[in-house]
Amino acid sequence: MESIKHVSAWPGRRKYTVAGIKTSFDGKLGKKPELLGDGDNVYCRVTIATERYVGAGKGDVRTFNGNEETTAYKTSWVNGVAFKAQAKYIVDKFAVGDTIVVLNGDMELDTYQKKDANGNVIDGNALGVSVIMRDIA
Repeated sequence: MESIKHVSAWPGRRKYTVAGIKTSFDGKLGKKPELLGDGDNVYCRVTIATERYVGAGKGDVRTFNGNEETTAYKTSWVNGVAFKAQAKYIVDKFAVGDTIVVLNGDMELDTYQKKDANGNVIDGNALGVSVIMRDIA
């Protein structure tokens, strides 16, 4: 477990471990997982799109058959990091768009600078959610 302390799910952010808060959720992988590190210190970072019901016409705007429609679901992105055997399993078995289930994870909160498409800072203290994934399916 010592290797967990020096790897954040999203580098360059201030990290706040939320002691004792366990989480479980499912979502779809946003990009191809890659194995990082070497030897006994391998890990992978992933981004997971999760959806929650917010009510008819109150969710994200998406294009269906060429028409923009407002859905009943809001997408949130969660950054995740897995280590050793879990990391190897994710890289070997999952691809972009696959559903991943985090059965057991430790939540972290971090702050970062949110930027627009032109690189301008629009929120200097944005809050991100990260999860150290302990058990996945």
